[in-house]
Amino acid sequence: MAAATVLYVGDDFCHRIPVMESTGIVVLHAECSVGGVRKLLVKDERLSAVTFHNDLFPPPIEVVSTARELARAPLILLRNPAIECDEKAFDAVIDVDFSPTIWTKSFEQAIAEAHRIQKLSRQLQRECEAVREACRGLREISARNCKSPVDYDALFRAEGNEPED
Repeated sequence: MAAATVLYVGDDFCHRIPVMESTGIVVLHAECSVGGVRKLLVKDERLSAVTFHNDLFPPPIEVVSTARELARAPLILLRNPAIECDEKAFDAVIDVDFSPTIWTKSFEQAIAEAHRIQKLSRQLQRECEAVREACRGLREISARNCKSPVDYDALFRAEGNEPED
């Protein structure tokens, strides 16, 4: 797998960016604001994940919503269990109160799972398009076969007897 590229949102109080970079992950850094996230996500960077943390306070919901709207990558929360946070807003939550070797392994697994799901999604999209194309073809054949539809009422009317209006 190619090197993962991650967007780290917010201040790096716990020096996680150098830890991620030491494992071969390319880290882009954005300030924890709608503008900061939007600025980096509109570049359509091929991201493997967008990470948030709740080291001192939970990430603002409007920033998380902006990332959800613009990023195709999963949103991952690097969780401090001492700070309350709406974990349902994220695709994955990784406890970081362990040694870096443990949480980076969980982080890499989350990224690998996201890649697997995206690959499966692309395959399903291709299969759906093939089914849609087959349906289009069948509809065209059906339309050609029904060019001169049968007037079933005419079958039961005597010739020359037109229905009265």
